[in-house]
Amino acid sequence: MSNQWKSIEDVEEFASLLEGTSVGEIGSPLALDSLKESSGKGGFGQFLENAYFGIETNNSPLPDFYPLPLELKATPLKQNKNNSLQPKERLVLNIINFFEVADEEDIYTSHFLEKNAQILLIWYIHASAQAYSDYKINLTGIWKCMEEDKDQIIEDWMTIRDKIKAGKAHELSEGDTLYLGACTKGATANTSYRNQPYSEILAKQRAYSFKVQYMKRIYERMVERQSNRRLLKRFALPKMTVIDTIKFKISTYYERTLSSLKEEFKISESKNIGSRIVFYILGAEGKNPSDVFEEFKAADIQIKTIKVDKNGKNKESMSFPTINYLELVEEKWEDSTLYSQLTRKFVCPIFIWDEKKEDLVLSDCRIWNMSESDLDIVHEVWEDTKSKVERGIYNTFIKKSDNRIAHIRPHGRNSLDLTPTPQGGFEKKMSFWLNNDYIFANIVSTDFTSYKKTF
Repeated sequence: MSNQWKSIEDVEEFASLLEGTSVGEIGSPLALDSLKESSGKGGFGQFLENAYFGIETNNSPLPDFYPLPLELKATPLKQNKNNSLQPKERLVLNIINFFEVADEEDIYTSHFLEKNAQILLIWYIHASAQAYSDYKINLTGIWKCMEEDKDQIIEDWMTIRDKIKAGKAHELSEGDTLYLGACTKGATANTSYRNQPYSEILAKQRAYSFKVQYMKRIYERMVERQSNRRLLKRFALPKMTVIDTIKFKISTYYERTLSSLKEEFKISESKNIGSRIVFYILGAEGKNPSDVFEEFKAADIQIKTIKVDKNGKNKESMSFPTINYLELVEEKWEDSTLYSQLTRKFVCPIFIWDEKKEDLVLSDCRIWNMSESDLDIVHEVWEDTKSKVERGIYNTFIKKSDNRIAHIRPHGRNSLDLTPTPQGGFEKKMSFWLNNDYIFANIVSTDFTSYKKTF
């Protein structure tokens, strides 16, 4: 544990010297030569601790710069095709001790906040072929989650804590929360299960984490600070959470027909008409709220409207963006695009056919996220898809009739809409879809009693 630092400001200033350069360019050659680079996640962070900040690697539960209340985290950026940068993955924090957390009264006395109230973030451009000493540092700065996003961090922490206290640590899912997640942590399935209080069921070992979309918010906010400008607006109403604000705003339009809403917002008919109407209801003036409001972008909240027809059924399955075959074969499940998409919060406004009005009516809004057990099933679908792409098999993906919660089917404009493959050729664009009957059972359900006779 290092004690050479007199103040957090000294640490921050020293870290800022790394921006635009690398440890190898400004660090001590003797110190660099004496260090062995550790592999795996966290390897570069440990390297920074040792080579640049002079902190010995340890397993202390205290912050890295103790007695200063400051933790050090290195986190990778990936470079997009247009040369822009964005966070590559979630930021894993400290391991969750189920027994300790169950006894914690509030977040202010929690081990989570003791460790992570102030984090020195070192953003580096990921390049797997390079030595750690050559990694380019893009940005450094301190993030104080309780100053930036106190209300949502507290709500997320309480969601995790309360589930543990209810004896449901085995049901924890990253989709339960918006910013602060409870991600799995362990090398293998056999070694990553732990005892929990109030239940004899073993639970997967988990760690607190800042979810990947929240990391995008953090990065953008830190970049904004350098230019002294704010790009997005706040969404939540005073004394209300983001989710409560969403539900309130949408509820003010309940019992309105689709036709009347189209007329009010002057929207022409389109395939995504329901979502476009909701964009207006939420105050985004027809734009995706993630492009307008900070909280939507930070939590990657997704709006998916559901239409229940005359027969009391929702015909449409829920689609996700086109699969990038080249990226898919390089991914691991919990860092995959699909996992990130499925561990979001989904806002699902529901339009139901009204016989008297002869139109679809906005009747409810469900806030939903996929359960951990269902994620495990989709994981199997994802692994099957990845394996087939690796082997160049593109015509036997899992179908809706296989009843695996999710399926894969074309998602291009036509049969000539193709995308590159790892084999050097081109194949039809495909997407993962959630089965429509799964959506009905888990989101719509049979709560609409007037329609039960048709189910």
